[in-house]
Amino acid sequence: MKVLVISDLHVGTTARAKDFCTEIIGSSAITESFIDDFRELISSEKISATHLLIAGDITNRAESYEFEIAANRINDIVGILNIDPKNIFFVPGNHDSNWKHEKEAKERSGSKDKIIFEKYNNIRNNDFFSGILNQTKFSSYYEDPYSAIWEHDDLIVVGINSSALDCFDKDVKFGEVDLKCLASLQVKLKELDNPTKRKFRILLTHHHPKNYTDRTFSDPDLSQMKNAEDFMHFASENQFDFIVHGHKHIPRFNFQLDADGFSVNILSAGSFAAQLKDWHNGVANFFHLIEHHDFCPENNFSRGKVISWSYFTSHKWTRSLYDRDFISHEEHYGYMVSRNKLKNKLRQILSKSRECSQFVRWEDLINLEPDLRYCNRNLLSLVVDDLSSELKYVVMPSKNDGFVLLWVGE
Repeated sequence: MKVLVISDLHVGTTARAKDFCTEIIGSSAITESFIDDFRELISSEKISATHLLIAGDITNRAESYEFEIAANRINDIVGILNIDPKNIFFVPGNHDSNWKHEKEAKERSGSKDKIIFEKYNNIRNNDFFSGILNQTKFSSYYEDPYSAIWEHDDLIVVGINSSALDCFDKDVKFGEVDLKCLASLQVKLKELDNPTKRKFRILLTHHHPKNYTDRTFSDPDLSQMKNAEDFMHFASENQFDFIVHGHKHIPRFNFQLDADGFSVNILSAGSFAAQLKDWHNGVANFFHLIEHHDFCPENNFSRGKVISWSYFTSHKWTRSLYDRDFISHEEHYGYMVSRNKLKNKLRQILSKSRECSQFVRWEDLINLEPDLRYCNRNLLSLVVDDLSSELKYVVMPSKNDGFVLLWVGE
């Protein structure tokens, strides 16, 4: 399973490319055709995908014509990768709420539920996005409990509309997950439970449930999701393999092991197509591919990798670099082990390997201990460095994924 992840397209006047923009004159568009550049990368790197996730802020002002352009561009992406339209999932972001419609509804003294419902008029009435929701087991993005559930043979995607309770007169659109909504969604999920088959589970939302260090400006981040702790607990309690969100425009990949004993991977998707120079000068645009390979037979965690690409005006799409983008091109996940345990395991393997050869390749270690393929690379790098003095080797870079350890003697 290969899940393409994009977020924060901001189709409209703040998009970075003309084919995502609604007004060329006076807009921020500096790229001629983003879709052509995307198509070129997909072809050159032979990228394939089976599913598409969109983590909100599809448009900039939630105008009907913005949603039409967004639908066209998303269909372009689906066509380039030959993704089945039934495998498209989305969640609204705060920019997908039409604040004018909400204000007008409030001035008519409508009820809270009606006000929220009406601010989503344009996305609700768009054939493309309403069609995606027609594929759900349960759909209620625009009214309590502000969520949707898709269930396939091997995948469950749950979308939670963290923007539903934002409003036009709120200074900071920080998003919120209502606790009663989580309780209602919990009941819906129980109805799907099939203990005989483990399915890959993704929890999709727009706002970030944890705070990230901002590298591009010093102001405090006030836009983190309200009730984030309960949201994270919900993810762990229901054994979601991934939380995918947008809003931040800055990508991150990490994981959290909850007190419930289940590991949840968290992908902050960044922005696919917004012009970022005004707010995040030097930050690229991004898309990601979640590759789910299998479930670990020992602890039932998903195993695989997250692959990321960055877009800069000067050289278009390129493989992400951690030192530049704070997300690596490949981030492996699924092998849960402490630093000390990993150090002991590698010490045993390397001590035996030294008796047979003057060097050890990463591929050799994988053959001896297949679980290492899914070890977090930052953790692995730390442990390899920790052992270098003790076991007397130097680390040599490898052209392929990994490294070569060369023994240097006593």
